[in-house]
Formats: sequence, C-alpha cells, structure tokens
Amino acid sequence: MENPIAIQILYLQPKLPPSERPTIDSLTRKLTAALKNPKEQGSIVNGTFVPNLYSLGCYKCTCGKAIYASQDFRISDGLITNSVALHYAAYHRCEISKEEIFSIELALENEEEPSYSDLELQ
Repeated sequence: MENPIAIQILYLQPKLPPSERPTIDSLTRKLTAALKNPKEQGSIVNGTFVPNLYSLGCYKCTCGKAIYASQDFRISDGLITNSVALHYAAYHRCEISKEEIFSIELALENEEEPSYSDLELQ
C-alpha cells in the first residue's frame, strides 16, 4: 500500500560524535515501542515506501556505533523511519530537528523502555 503523504523522519547523517550516554525519555520510549510493533515493514524505493520489500544491505551510523539491518518502518499512518532511528534519538538527539521531534511526539502514544541491545550494535 503506497502512502504518498507519509513523511520520512530520522534519516540522518550525523556530523557530531555520539553522546557518551543515551538519552532515554519519552521520545526514545515511543520510538522503541513503534519500532518493535510497526504498522508495516519494507523499504523506501524512489521516495516511496514499498511494504514487504527488504534489502540485504545495512544502515550504518556515521559515528560507527550502530549497524542495523537495512529496513524501513511505517510507525504511524503518517511517519516512516529506518532501523537506526532509535540510535539517532538516543545518541544524536542534538542533530534531530524540532519538527521531527514534534512529529514523533504527536503521532506516537505507546512507550516501551529500550533495552541495551535496542540501543547498541545490531
């Protein structure tokens, strides 16, 4: 199912080193819950989310701290993100726009405490 209105969020290329400790708050808890129970999984192809399409590649954060399966997620009716989103929210918070933070806070309700393995190399 295509959704041309969906917004792609947290597709970052961090320029700063990661924080020494992860930021664990409502935003990281909401992303944890959403990524563990996404509405759909798939891949972005030419700017469009394609459900059930998977890549053999991986997403690697520029800081080198996180490597995740190359997978995208529809986490709400209007938001699509990738498997590194939780890492970005926890370790690169200062590089996330206020608009993206607001979109996540507004769109997601459920929260779940992230585990160590949720935040580290996958």
